[in-house]
Amino acid sequence: MLRIKKYWLLAVSFLFITSISIFKSNEAKGQTSFDLPGHFVFDFGLAVWNDYPEEMQLSTWGSRGVNMAYFYEIQLGSEKFTLNPGLGLWLQSYNFKQNAILGEANGRLTYALDPTLSYKKTKLAANYLTLPLEFRFRTNPGRNAFRVGFGGRVNYLYSSHTKVKFKDADGNMVKAKTKDDFLLEKLQYGITGRIGFSSINLFAYYNLNNVFEESALPENNPTTLVIGITLKGL
Repeated sequence: MLRIKKYWLLAVSFLFITSISIFKSNEAKGQTSFDLPGHFVFDFGLAVWNDYPEEMQLSTWGSRGVNMAYFYEIQLGSEKFTLNPGLGLWLQSYNFKQNAILGEANGRLTYALDPTLSYKKTKLAANYLTLPLEFRFRTNPGRNAFRVGFGGRVNYLYSSHTKVKFKDADGNMVKAKTKDDFLLEKLQYGITGRIGFSSINLFAYYNLNNVFEESALPENNPTTLVIGITLKGL
């Protein structure tokens, strides 16, 4: 519940800051108004890895993420075809099924399992600034339209941490949060696909490079696929 509240707080903050930056006074009507040429997209999805060490298997339902972006729409000859550059945030959480504990030793990623402790949750959170660019088609500019889009996205890692929840020797529940880059690849890039009709919209995003630095995990270095729903946009 706290994680959901955090996502919505960030989404509202993102909407507020972007809106304030384009706020202007409508003197002709004697009132203030917002002039927002474009739209926001809010994606919620589940992540899977296509290659990974066995100890780092993800819990799909626990590996949730949210993508929030503002897009500026450029019509390409007609209202049906548009080019959409944007700016946004991607907040991704990877929940490890076997409770792997990430670390670093001699420039390599470590992922130890500690059988002496009773772990309830171990996860890695990675947060990115994003620069998306999407080409879209819609049958009409109204809400009841069929829409499809594809494009790419560049992501820059600005913060990351692990969170561990376990019982100690006395049976007390302990929560530990460690901030580090965990040898994550700072600059990532991938492709996005979208399809929707009316208020039902789906998306998929696939990273074209690895999650971790090549030297940190020479073998079984995962790439990320995220599939989910778009609550607003297109």
